Amino acid sequence: MTMDLRVLLYCHAKNRTFDDAVVKKYLGHTVAAILLCHQRRVLHHDLKPANVLVDGNGDLKVTDFGLSRAFTQPELIFPHKVGTHWYRAPEMLLGASRYSTLVDVWSIGCIFFELLTGKTLLRGDSAIDQLFRIFCFVAIHRQYRASPKLCS
Repeated sequence: MTMDLRVLLYCHAKNRTFDDAVVKKYLGHTVAAILLCHQRRVLHHDLKPANVLVDGNGDLKVTDFGLSRAFTQPELIFPHKVGTHWYRAPEMLLGASRYSTLVDVWSIGCIFFELLTGKTLLRGDSAIDQLFRIFCFVAIHRQYRASPKLCS
């Protein structure tokens, strides 16, 4: 049965986290999918758990390319009010009209945190609140120690 990663995270709420091997697999599949998009000059723009499908074998597929854009240069000029703000990169929250593929990388980092902890990284009520929470989080949590199994 196929379900989105958001539902899977919700179902896993009792256990709070996934096994390290599962996190590694899910992260690897997500990174590979987004790398392929970027190599083909496509920016996803709205990467979040609800846009990642997991099938019965544990294989992932990135979906919902409704906000995605093709690009010809590494830095893009787009409206900044796209994407779900919990997973939106700081430069987008700040209203930058130019940004790069790193906005998708930020979103992957947010998803990775959620897989590791079972919690959304930051749940801002608005774009401004989200930005404030990012600044506070970075100031307070300068180091996060991942399990050595994830690094192998």
